[in-house]
Amino acid sequence: MKKLVLVLGILTLTYAVDTRATIIPNVISVGFGPAIYNNIISYQVCEPTVNQDLNDDGLIRDCVLHYFNLENQEAVNTKILANYSSIFENTIAVETPFAQIQLYDTASSRTVSIGGLFESFIPSLNKDIVAFATHELYIGD
Repeated sequence: MKKLVLVLGILTLTYAVDTRATIIPNVISVGFGPAIYNNIISYQVCEPTVNQDLNDDGLIRDCVLHYFNLENQEAVNTKILANYSSIFENTIAVETPFAQIQLYDTASSRTVSIGGLFESFIPSLNKDIVAFATHELYIGD
């Protein structure tokens, strides 16, 4: 069965629904920016929205990457700062607030940083390829 994501309201709640627009039980999270691949939905949760420090830095001001596994109904806080994410298989590509891309492996919980030489925005992921936007001043002659 295909899964769709529906984002509702001012206080954004992310739900999973099937193609018949039936809500799958369990609210996934208070969050935004959902991306889905098979049974994994990645999304960002902003600390001020939930009034919690989600990445253990002692502050309540960041947005942090989470994902939800539809198969085992497990929600995971990766503690990675995130503005945007996309997902392919077990890998989530994350745009950090520092305009860099990180790859997070949901199977191993390991993170790899890429694109650190220039600002990178809005990653899109497919197999071994990460596409992203950057400013033209970062592209050489």
